Parts: sequence; structure tokens; C-alpha cells
Amino acid sequence: MRIKPLQLMNVLLSGMLVLFTIAVQAQPANDNCSGAIELTIADSEANAVLVDGDTRNTVDEAAAGIPVCSGNFYRDAVWYKFTAPATPIPNGFSVRLYYGDQPDDFASPGIAVYESCDADPGNAPLYCANAPTGDVVLFGEECPELVAGATYYIRVWSNSGPAANWQEGWGTFRIAAYANEPPAEVYNALE
Repeated sequence: MRIKPLQLMNVLLSGMLVLFTIAVQAQPANDNCSGAIELTIADSEANAVLVDGDTRNTVDEAAAGIPVCSGNFYRDAVWYKFTAPATPIPNGFSVRLYYGDQPDDFASPGIAVYESCDADPGNAPLYCANAPTGDVVLFGEECPELVAGATYYIRVWSNSGPAANWQEGWGTFRIAAYANEPPAEVYNALE
């Protein structure tokens, strides 16, 4: 029996469609802490590299057992990591979330910072917020001082979606780490 060219093309196109559908619905590579994506701390926000994030198609984080400050929203979390600078940055540094300007972005973020990926009640977050002020974590100000050269883990989730259907809140965002600008000088106009 000979396979006709049209039949062969139909089989190939069907196979490609199935593979594309699977790829589109695959869970993110950084869906769990062990797959955390590395962030590099840039010298300024203008030079920071934005790393794409996506909480869609994640596995329910409730089973991970890593403590968090959120009662429900954290369930669509993805993970990042960074290494604390060997030499402290004079004005500290920030990790910032960018969202709301793309059609698939989530409505509001949550973020937590950890010393490890341990699923242990003692692994409490160093910083945790369902809606961080300015969508940024300021290291050296809001978050305690870090051990130079140590690796820290960042958990990001969408801050919306009902408990019964937590997937309704998931979406995309961008994340970056960068050195803070020095504070603006204040001049005394009365002198």
C-alpha cells in the first residue's frame, strides 16, 4: 500500500498540531524551587535585564510545603534566585516586578524571599507580601541584610483568583534585579 502525499501531509500537520498544543500548555520550567531561574543584579534599573515570568499552567504550590505569608494566592507560584553580592552595594539593591502593560499579565503580584528551598516550617520567608509597595523588594531596607555570596530564592505568584479556582488569577510579568540609585541630595534653601 502506498501512502499518498496528501495523506502524509495530513499526518504530519496533525502531529505538529498535537506537539504545539502540548508545548503551549506545558508548565513553566521554574514551577518549583529546584528549577529557579537565575537573576543577575544590574548596576542600575536602566541596565537591568527583564526576565519573563509566567504563572499560567503551574502545579498547585499548596503541596510544596514551603511556608508563605499568603493564605491562597501563592498557589500559582514560580521561582527565581540570585546570589548576594560579595561586596555590599552602597545603596542596596532591588528586585522589581513589571506587569499590567501586556494583555496576559496578572492583575497584582505576591512575592517572597527565602534562604533555601526547604519544605520546612523553619524556612520562613525573609520577606513576604501579597502586594509589595511599588512592586519592589528593597534589599538593605525592607529585607534584612544578606550573607555575601549566598544564594536566595524568590517566589512570585499572582495576588488574585478565588480559593476554589486559583488559576483564574495567573498570568505573565517581568522581573529584574538592580542596584538602587543613591538618594537625591537635599539642599537647605534657608542658608
